[in-house]
Amino acid sequence: MTKPLSDTCNTCPGTEATPDQTSRQPFVHKPQEVNARSAEVNPLSSGMNSLACVSPGIPDSAFLRGDVPMTKEEIRWLILARLQLAPGLVTADIGCGSGSVTVEMARMTAPGQVYAMDVNQEAVDLTRQNLAHFHCTNVTLYQGKGEDLLPSLPPLDRLFIGGSGGGLPLLLKEGLAKLKPGGRMVLTAVTIETLATATTWTKEQVAAGTLTHVATVQVGVTRYVERGKTTMMAAGNPVYLITLEKPAQQPTSHTHNHTSAHAHSISPTRPTLTGIGVGPGDSDLMTAKGIKALQEASVVFYPVTREGEESAALNIVGPWLSPHTQCRPLLFAMHREDQQRQAQRQQRSEEIMAVLASGRSAVMLTLGDALLYSTYSYVMQQVQAAGYPVVTIPGISAASAAAARLNQTLAEEDQPLSWIPGTAGREDMGPLLDQLPGNVVIYKLSACQESLARWMENQHPQPLLRVVSHLGEDREEIHEGPQCLREDKLPYLSLGILIRSPRS
Repeated sequence: MTKPLSDTCNTCPGTEATPDQTSRQPFVHKPQEVNARSAEVNPLSSGMNSLACVSPGIPDSAFLRGDVPMTKEEIRWLILARLQLAPGLVTADIGCGSGSVTVEMARMTAPGQVYAMDVNQEAVDLTRQNLAHFHCTNVTLYQGKGEDLLPSLPPLDRLFIGGSGGGLPLLLKEGLAKLKPGGRMVLTAVTIETLATATTWTKEQVAAGTLTHVATVQVGVTRYVERGKTTMMAAGNPVYLITLEKPAQQPTSHTHNHTSAHAHSISPTRPTLTGIGVGPGDSDLMTAKGIKALQEASVVFYPVTREGEESAALNIVGPWLSPHTQCRPLLFAMHREDQQRQAQRQQRSEEIMAVLASGRSAVMLTLGDALLYSTYSYVMQQVQAAGYPVVTIPGISAASAAAARLNQTLAEEDQPLSWIPGTAGREDMGPLLDQLPGNVVIYKLSACQESLARWMENQHPQPLLRVVSHLGEDREEIHEGPQCLREDKLPYLSLGILIRSPRS
């Protein structure tokens, strides 16, 4: 059974993790912990100032050593070069050992996230120490099998497999599934059996068109070694490096060609904003496409109206979120002044674009449908204007969900149907309703509660008003008749359906 490490450092006094914490949480380095653990030795001192620049090839002597095997520096150079690392990439190191490759990946991809894991607890402990030693704060560290842990990780730009623990076939399968289109995978082999398994699998994937074989090379390093008064040549074990690349466009069968364009739009290779309409309140009403995009996201933005406020949108998607997804609030305070609202939307758009500029894609959640009375539509326009691609995934609208909840037909045959926001009739809803034929759906009903009550009192015969508040949530409320308008103030998330067509 795999076991993620605690996010509390067990090597620091007074921060021991409980068994429950250790079984639940991944270990994530925090700056204050890193500084405490690395105060004794500074890897950038003692003539090593050249390491202040981010380049591959940290000397082996700079790493903390133990009984765990370490990938030698010359081999690391080639691994890192084959991976083609860049800042902002999301990467994983399977079989991290001493953490030498993990450290170099973390330095070269920051602020991108690195996920490192090993089945050996001693290896995980040594990797943790080396991460602290080199001040690497962008690594999540696990103890467990790669094939068990990979499915829960976000999509990867780069994957290095330095050890498989005997489970290479399944590990390769899970690694391919997790790799983004256009992503790279590098694996090393030191035994004939591992090389044979990897080579056979590679040929199968290349034939299927799911991978491109970039290269397989054998690397041997020979060093000068002083033996008394003589110098000998000491050869290290040969290592095989296999480099693979996932095509940007995956092959599809003839029976599925009609869906390929939609499938690729969810996993774009460029940093992309994806807006997801999450529906009105019920997690089960999330669309399959929205769930897929959500599970592939590394950063998810959710709207709030006050700092520290519980987010209805985030609660809806909670069951579908990966534990590794970074969730960030977007503050949209209630302002009546257009200038304040526009400035706020610009600020929130810039927060999202900062993530896109780092090379990562982002998701923005919005209640109901993404493009119906949604703040997302303003953000979408700003992001598009800045030149970033945008994908919008529609959600079930509150009107449709409310009608289904009430078993209420909204319109049929040639009946007209109007959708309006309550803010449009804040002072007097009457003139607007008098102009609209047929049934009317009123969003943000609380904004026009009093003016709607006055209008209904003067209608003969009086139309039927059905109101749903907090639709799909545990606190859902359903009201019928105009009397609910004269009682307590309705919640902000209230929707009214005004029925005045006799056939409904």
